[in-house]
Amino acid sequence: MKLTVTEGTSLYESNAPYIIQKPLILQVSVPPKTGDFFYCTELNGRTKQYYIGNGKVEVRGLEAGVLHASVKHCVGDIVVREYPVEDLILKDLDGSIRATPEVEALREAYEAVQAALKKEARERQTLADEVETYKQQSREQMVALVGYAYAAYQGDIALNAKELPADEFARVVGMELTETEKATVLSQKEKF
Repeated sequence: MKLTVTEGTSLYESNAPYIIQKPLILQVSVPPKTGDFFYCTELNGRTKQYYIGNGKVEVRGLEAGVLHASVKHCVGDIVVREYPVEDLILKDLDGSIRATPEVEALREAYEAVQAALKKEARERQTLADEVETYKQQSREQMVALVGYAYAAYQGDIALNAKELPADEFARVVGMELTETEKATVLSQKEKF
């Protein structure tokens, strides 16, 4: 795994997730400055400091948790500058450690949320389509029933049925008909 120390927060250059072979060997690119550089870590409350020699660091004792780190530039006993490093999320994976840089972990989480939202939107649309289909079928069945009732009403001499237009008859039973539905009701009268 590579780490390039830069102004601002330094990022790991890795194709995450990265399975760590113990110890983690980090190739660190540091600014060309006089003095010594140290890779300082804090993991689960324990702090360690590693000397960066020849651009490499061997980080030992890793376990699941969040590895907080920084690179310190020192001249003698004086810390000249401390460079923050992005967190490395470590997960136990059947005895191996899986490392994911924090930015990569956030990207993975974001993509998972985006995928879940898209799936939910598709499911909602499917349900909305099903409800619309159900409403349309129910309306068609109601119009057919009104047509049947209207035809029966008009054809029954025992009721002394008066001539009601189909749309007024539908209003009596609680429906407002469109012109197409009115034609459907009238066609039922002719079939009867």
